Amino acid sequence: PAPAPAAAAPVPAPAGDVRVAASPLVRRRARQLGVDLAAVAASGSRGQITRADLDRHVSAGPASAATPAAAPRASGRSDDARRRAVRAATARTTIRSAAIPQFTLYRRLDVGAAAERRAGRSWVTEIGRALAAALWRHPECNAVWDDEAGEPRPLPGVRVGVAVDGPVGLVVVAVDDPDAPAPEAADAAVRAAIARGRAGNVLPADLKDVSTTISSLGALGVDRFNALLVPPQPTILSVGRIVDTPVVVDGVVRVRPMMEVGLTVDHRVADGADGARFLETFVRRFEGLGE
Repeated sequence: PAPAPAAAAPVPAPAGDVRVAASPLVRRRARQLGVDLAAVAASGSRGQITRADLDRHVSAGPASAATPAAAPRASGRSDDARRRAVRAATARTTIRSAAIPQFTLYRRLDVGAAAERRAGRSWVTEIGRALAAALWRHPECNAVWDDEAGEPRPLPGVRVGVAVDGPVGLVVVAVDDPDAPAPEAADAAVRAAIARGRAGNVLPADLKDVSTTISSLGALGVDRFNALLVPPQPTILSVGRIVDTPVVVDGVVRVRPMMEVGLTVDHRVADGADGARFLETFVRRFEGLGE
């Protein structure tokens, strides 16, 4: 079989500390940015954290706004302590994810053409470029649900997250619109982001306005799985291994390298037909059948 994409699965962003005084709006913003509110200095008249406090904290840089997966490294805590922090962050966000109505659509892809044209680029890059292109064509799937407004809020651009197996657990790093630059430049950006993730260097920007995440378990021999949404992201794509499979092509049985993907969608943002059209565009783009 052809080589499968790098294995990874999503690590959700950490939620803010519920014991800290802050408005629901500030709490939601902190969750989106992956900021622990317990680390933010409060200036409110009643000791509460304001939006300005949160913005100052984030602008101070990665050291003050690090996620639990990255913060323990800076504080010198043991690997076991860092792993516990990652598990705690995962627990908080999977609980949030479970409260979201979500569905998953599956498709099988012929990766033969993609294998011929990728010219040494990573499979994650090829998948990410096709995903980004599809998101631009389907803006209804590039929006997050706004609880306060009671409607989807369009994202300002396209950012693709990549789930990476890091030193103390699984983390998500993000790349700005991998379909925009030349393929080689996109591949360099994706590889650099993955290297950061493997080093445990997750930045606040990795948690901001991410459109979707690629989660692959193909290298671990998994054919198909259902990935949970990483709130507030509206979609996530699970990627299985590449397997040589007998398929009918023009009435003739041929052996083709096939890969199964699953697109999980926030049902508040998009319906099944919306997700199906988005997935069809992604498949055609990835297989080289359409622009």
